[in-house]
Amino acid sequence: MAVLLTVDERRRKTLRLLSRYAEDLPLLPAVEAALKVIPRHDPNLPDRIEQLARLDPALAIRLLYVANHTFNFVAHRDVTLASIMVLAGSDAVIGSMDRLHRSSPAFVNQDAQRDIWLHSVQVAMAAKALSHLLPKPRPSGEESYLYGLLHDLGRLIMLVTSAAKVDEVNESNWTTGTELVSAEQQICGFDHGVLGWLACRNWNFPDSLALVNKLHHSTNPDLSHHLDQKSAALVNLISLADELSLQMTKNTKFISLSPTDRIKVMEASRVGRLAQALSIPIDKIELMIPLLDALSRDELRQLYEAIDPSDEPQSDSA
Repeated sequence: MAVLLTVDERRRKTLRLLSRYAEDLPLLPAVEAALKVIPRHDPNLPDRIEQLARLDPALAIRLLYVANHTFNFVAHRDVTLASIMVLAGSDAVIGSMDRLHRSSPAFVNQDAQRDIWLHSVQVAMAAKALSHLLPKPRPSGEESYLYGLLHDLGRLIMLVTSAAKVDEVNESNWTTGTELVSAEQQICGFDHGVLGWLACRNWNFPDSLALVNKLHHSTNPDLSHHLDQKSAALVNLISLADELSLQMTKNTKFISLSPTDRIKVMEASRVGRLAQALSIPIDKIELMIPLLDALSRDELRQLYEAIDPSDEPQSDSA
């Protein structure tokens, strides 16, 4: 007879497993193949890896995990991909690449994985663009990009730990963040925000990144009583970018609407409430939508399709 675990027991079991998942998150095939052909002694190796990490949250997480063994990121206020590369050090990065050469996690669910990757990069791009509209003190554009890229850490972990559950969640045909969280809680016993928060705490990632993961689907945009001004702005900024991406990817009619009608849709949704909390005019958000849609969809699709997952990577020339 199957043993049914309580929600608390599922959380504790999941937490015990988390320590091995930072380097078990599967990379996009195109990114993995590109990494494997970079010579280990290439003088531009850090820059080349950083550019790939900008388009693959799983690679960014691996680098952050490696860097955290060299430097205590909890005490580091402005965490960006550039600072991660500097603090990780070339030797540690090369060691991580060597492990990737020997063994790489399976590309578990192509459709689900690519949807999450597209959404993550779209949120990162939107967060960076919108950060410049915030009053000071505000997070930098590059910090906003990284936090947007890693805001769905819990969903990435679910791909490794519970691929069948992810399929079941997706079959619920959710279209909003609230519906996604509800489906995950019913099917998995917890949601990706809680799982991402637990992972950040277990891996000693920055507290602000843990809060972004935990709170980006919060129904209350007024976080001023719980967080300092910059942290509250960062959580609401990523929440806004997340909601904007969901409108662009889950609402099939949104992109084809006229600018006036898109503004009305945003004003009536959580996008409008978050924009108001951040004092960002809706019309400025509207101006970004066509460019964000083109960049995230077209350029990423070209990257994903440039290298077939079944292709054999070239040998390391170093």
